[in-house]
Amino acid sequence: MHLKLKLLSGRGAVVHRMELGDRCSSYAKLRETVSALTTETESLDLFYVDNEQDVCKVTTDNELKASFDARALSSGVATFIAAPPGTAAGAVRACAATTAATATGAGEVHVNVTCDGCNMSPI
Repeated sequence: MHLKLKLLSGRGAVVHRMELGDRCSSYAKLRETVSALTTETESLDLFYVDNEQDVCKVTTDNELKASFDARALSSGVATFIAAPPGTAAGAVRACAATTAATATGAGEVHVNVTCDGCNMSPI
């Protein structure tokens, strides 16, 4: 299994992919991994997108464990998005959706576009 970390900033997203190992054995280990990959001075919040397309924040060991149960990891990749505090859920979802669409070949993702019927964004 692999770990994919997308570090979201004002300049876009930087993606890191690595062996999972024990990097997700605890919330502290995951934070340590993120800290080693960024030069951001402020602490980044950690998110994942579950099977219902909800943006879920990870702040504890229990939430980290639940993140693996709340989404399909059929491709063998656990993806987390690290974003500055206050980042809108839509931006996190767009970052995750771009990854999903690319991985599945689902086609184009329209970031900053919202459906008039259901308010889904991105499309």
